Amino acid sequence: MKGLKVHSFNNEAKKFMAWYEQEKANGLVDIKFFVGDVSRSTTESFFREANTLNEVDSIASDLSPMSVPSPWN
Repeated sequence: MKGLKVHSFNNEAKKFMAWYEQEKANGLVDIKFFVGDVSRSTTESFFREANTLNEVDSIASDLSPMSVPSPWN
């Protein structure tokens, strides 16, 4: 997101850009977004959705099969 002025973005966009910069430093090469109808979407709602997906992915990657309790125990 080179060249973008962060101060002009909302909090959700700033949060996403912080995640992006961290992931880029860790070797991130590409991001793809598959979106539906965005005609009623705002920039803030778009970035909020992206941040939510990143948080869920982060939580899921922190879980190992051994850390999830079995329902059969």
